[in-house]
Amino acid sequence: MTSNELREYLSATLKGLQDDSISLEKAKAIGDTVQVAINLAKVEVDFVRANGGGKSDFFTANTKQVGQTPTGNITQINNVTTHALRG
Repeated sequence: MTSNELREYLSATLKGLQDDSISLEKAKAIGDTVQVAINLAKVEVDFVRANGGGKSDFFTANTKQVGQTPTGNITQINNVTTHALRG
């Protein structure tokens, strides 16, 4: 499960609570499970930091290179454009 999938799941749970298609008991169980996923993500972040960088499968983004300049690449991440300088 990625962070984006987790957000979508939580959003659906909130909608279910609003339209009474999900019980409070089930929502609580979902919330508890989500908390476990958040704690696992925190462990992944700590692991990446402790190892001087790397990649986490939990945190994903839609990325594409949209250009290049003499000083670096231009990358679009989730429709936000960033400029990475070389050096």
